[in-house]
Amino acid sequence: MIIQTLKMKNYRRYKDEFIEFPDGLFGIVGNNGAGKTTIIEAVAWAIYGVKGAKTGKEFIKREDSEPNSDCSVELEFSLGGDTYRVIRELRGKRSNPYAALYTNSGSRPEIVGINPVTEYLTKKLGMDHNSFFTSVFTKQKELDALSDLTPATRKKRILQLLQIDKIDVAIKTLRKDKKESEIRIDAISKTLHDIDKLNSQFEDLKKEKLTNTNTLKELRQELKKANESKSKAKKVWDRFEKSTNIFSLLIKILEFNKPRKNLTKII
Repeated sequence: MIIQTLKMKNYRRYKDEFIEFPDGLFGIVGNNGAGKTTIIEAVAWAIYGVKGAKTGKEFIKREDSEPNSDCSVELEFSLGGDTYRVIRELRGKRSNPYAALYTNSGSRPEIVGINPVTEYLTKKLGMDHNSFFTSVFTKQKELDALSDLTPATRKKRILQLLQIDKIDVAIKTLRKDKKESEIRIDAISKTLHDIDKLNSQFEDLKKEKLTNTNTLKELRQELKKANESKSKAKKVWDRFEKSTNIFSLLIKILEFNKPRKNLTKII
């Protein structure tokens, strides 16, 4: 990100100011209270809104400005071969917020709205307002305080200014999460092994059920055939029994009609 120009109107202590930044390395020099920090915060406000201004909306507009006047900051910068112009305003007596982003000298805004502009620029720059103030800009008082510290304390303080200490905390947290995740994954793996075993048993039961089903089907067919044979056998038996009864009756009749010896002698 290369800052090119900055316009401020009724922003904090600046009534109407235009700053054109030179190419290369430059410094902002001035007495205490001259407004050096305000310039950086104006850049941050243009990009990040109220969070970049590091103050409430009611303290952004210049105290001596007319009640109905607007408060605005217009920032131009280049990034990755493209140019951007962002305008952020507090309009009128009620200080209604407004933001618009123009790209590559376009006459119409690409994005309009305080949140959409902030979200787009945050993503484009790859840093939020906290990262901006830590990596791009550090307050003078914070740097002056370093000279009175011991080397060990100074190192710790610099890490805090750069927010590297937060990275260390994040790394420790990630390591802890990794360990907990490994434990959970191990437990899940064992569970999956048990599930595989259960699935195998289930498949065996399905096969056994299928086998039993086929056997039962065969038994039913055999039973059906047996019942049919029984029915046929009963019919044959009934016929045989009937024939037997008739045969017995005929035997009796024949026995009754058989000539008797004593009767013959008498005759």
